[in-house]
Amino acid sequence: MWWGMASMFAVSWVADLAAHWVNPSIVSASYPLTQGAIIGALLLSRREAMLLVGVLMVAGLAASLADGFLLRTVAWGSVVGIAYQRTTGRLQVALVTGFSLMWAGWLGYLLHPDWGTWGIYQCARLLAVGLFCWASLSPKPAVA
Repeated sequence: MWWGMASMFAVSWVADLAAHWVNPSIVSASYPLTQGAIIGALLLSRREAMLLVGVLMVAGLAASLADGFLLRTVAWGSVVGIAYQRTTGRLQVALVTGFSLMWAGWLGYLLHPDWGTWGIYQCARLLAVGLFCWASLSPKPAVA
């Protein structure tokens, strides 16, 4: 389970690398959906996970017609909500705080796109990874 959780963070870093060769808009739209689907696969029942994937697909389609705000709100909001309900202790703190900060950083960048707000968003991502590393020091997974 911990490697699955770690892959949620790795997805965004791989996406940043892929954006050098693939259309960045496509990459930017795909990784939050993947992160939401991963948390669903790890912590939800099969039925709940399928429902989440359906919601993420609708959000992805709607976002392709608008912007990344809706997409990240639904995808990262799913991670926060699921982590809040299905995890405890350090893992809950890491996932809820980390993905909330990433969402806030992304919102700041959307409202005022410049290098400063992009840097703040990147710092939020780094802090989220750091919080997950801190949570993984716990001797056992904290899933409710």
